Amino acid sequence: MAFGYLSKLCEDFTQATGGRLASSDEDGCMDAAFPAHASLLTQFQDPAQADQLTRIMNELEETKVVLHDTIEAALERGQKIDTLIEKSNDLSGSSKMFYKTAKKQNQCCSYM
Repeated sequence: MAFGYLSKLCEDFTQATGGRLASSDEDGCMDAAFPAHASLLTQFQDPAQADQLTRIMNELEETKVVLHDTIEAALERGQKIDTLIEKSNDLSGSSKMFYKTAKKQNQCCSYM
């Protein structure tokens, strides 16, 4: 990560100043000639921002959590569908039984 910071710092410094420090910098501090290094240092103190691999691993972990939640929800829906199918089959059996009983009961009425 330190190498990445130094590499990015050199790249940004070269782009911003042409690679030269201003001669008016009395104390030799880079803040006067290149103030962007302070924000770059703050950025590289957070490993999730500085290291692409860490950021990708964090995103992958978040995606994995969402995927597990989705799979669990799909399994629960599957179980609910199975329960509904069982109830539907029971209701269908009851309705057939009712039809047969009603047909048997109404046989005597058709002779009158």
